[in-house]
Amino acid sequence: MDWNYNLISPSFLFFPLFQLEDFSFDTTGRQALSILESDELKSFRQKHGDDIPVLVEGRVGIIQSKDDNGNEDPNVYIQQLKDAGAIGAIVGGGLASDEAGISLLQL
Repeated sequence: MDWNYNLISPSFLFFPLFQLEDFSFDTTGRQALSILESDELKSFRQKHGDDIPVLVEGRVGIIQSKDDNGNEDPNVYIQQLKDAGAIGAIVGGGLASDEAGISLLQL
């Protein structure tokens, strides 16, 4: 049977923040950003449109990136994810108990 894959359209995409080789967490957050900024995702969006939500899974709100002053801040990383096209996060574990841990929903 010849399948027409153009009929299949996903409801959403999500990108995990763990290494596929050993399932350890990507504590830098670069993996999700590189996938969001990839040519492959651009090609997917050209085929399926921009209306398919893209979520990031794991450690969002804990991973930090440097702001313009060189300070580590989880808000900077969340903004980078949003700028790259993510609309939300799936959080499977607890966030940090200190003020550094924030929710994507707060932005």
